[in-house]
Amino acid sequence: MRDIAIALIVFGSLPFIFKRPWLGVLVWVWLGVMNPHKLSYGFAYSFPFAQMVAGVTLMSLVISAQRCRVVWAAPSILLLLFVMWMSVTTVFALVPTNIFAAWTNVIKIMVMVFVALAVMHERKHIEWLVWMLVFCLGFYGVKGGIFTITGGGENRVYGPPGTFIEENNTLAVAILMAIPLIWYVRAYAPKPWMRWALMGSAVLCVAAALGSYSRGALVTIVPMLGFLYSQGSTIGGRRF
Repeated sequence: MRDIAIALIVFGSLPFIFKRPWLGVLVWVWLGVMNPHKLSYGFAYSFPFAQMVAGVTLMSLVISAQRCRVVWAAPSILLLLFVMWMSVTTVFALVPTNIFAAWTNVIKIMVMVFVALAVMHERKHIEWLVWMLVFCLGFYGVKGGIFTITGGGENRVYGPPGTFIEENNTLAVAILMAIPLIWYVRAYAPKPWMRWALMGSAVLCVAAALGSYSRGALVTIVPMLGFLYSQGSTIGGRRF
């Protein structure tokens, strides 16, 4: 059932992506960050959903009426220079063939990053992107936090197999990166129950990071929480 549900969602989104490429970015982030297909057990597990969505999104850049233009400011220019530098160091690596696969994966991600910069110009686009990241990473944070608390921290928390966040350290880093985003969307949540749910999600994310037994996560939690506290506590006129 998971395989069928994921396939229906992805294939059902393709006609909308043709008209609105920014939706393609959201679906690609869902597939690339959360990796829902890696939680299935059938054909969806190894199906190239992300590549298919990326291809449709790139085609939609040509046929869509939406304005597509990268704003070349300091952050985007520095990011482009960084990508170019990674390519140069790959060519001059001691054993370039050993790292070509990693470089290819990074370049694929960077292409979609620049696509996002080209199509996501409105505030609603950014808010949807933040909510998608919160959902994708918060899912594993809440799941891992419940697993840690109910199990008394006896077992280590890992991410979905065959993904960038499979290992405990990378999962912990991703979850901790999601906590400020959770706190941000909490400030704009329209309903009190949503704000309480997001606060609970942030607490469970901390529990999941601790349950990963990652030493880097333990060190990172302290300055991250300190930063949130130091922000004084207001975003958009609402108190944390």
